Amino acid sequence: MGVKSMTGTSERAVSRSLGSRTTLGRTRVAELPDARSPEPPSGVGCTRPQICMRYLRACAATIVVATLTFAASGCALSEGSQTEGIDELFWSEAAADARAECLRDRGWDVTQEDEAIIAEVSPDREALYQRDGVACIAQVGRDPDAELTAPEMDNVFSWYMEIADCLEARGYSVPTRPTEQAFLDMYDTDPWIPWIELDGLQLSRAEAQCPALQRPRA
Repeated sequence: MGVKSMTGTSERAVSRSLGSRTTLGRTRVAELPDARSPEPPSGVGCTRPQICMRYLRACAATIVVATLTFAASGCALSEGSQTEGIDELFWSEAAADARAECLRDRGWDVTQEDEAIIAEVSPDREALYQRDGVACIAQVGRDPDAELTAPEMDNVFSWYMEIADCLEARGYSVPTRPTEQAFLDMYDTDPWIPWIELDGLQLSRAEAQCPALQRPRA
């Protein structure tokens, strides 16, 4: 269970999304720093909140394979939320640096864009890269299979309510709010996302007006 965040969000749990589109026999692998996300809607990138829906604790472990023309946004981080404990659920630059160094030690030629780790990997080596990536997450102190704790999920709920308050105060449409128990019950199957009804233009405006939409920089 990871947190659904808007700019590419975190990591204790690992959920890998692997596609395999090749160009000239090679793929470019971008490991996004904090998203335990389901498959994004068609045409929507990980920088948009409604797709990086399962954030906290895993974007760094999310593997997205795209063509060599893939522009890795890296789930950029920003400050803004006033909810306690949210920043602790996201990858830091130091953690990304340590994991990149671990991958280099294992023979991978990787580069970094903020907290995103970029590597060009031939299709026949993608599985090996995945295994090394998970091993490096464990090496830097991240458990790829751990669930969010109850207090952490309480923080996530509070964060979403903070976002909803700001959106409603500025006239944006927000889905009917669930109780906290309903939020927890639906989180992995039909998650309640306060910004889900916003289109791209509205979302861009809302990000500027509601800093809570932007992930804290750990």
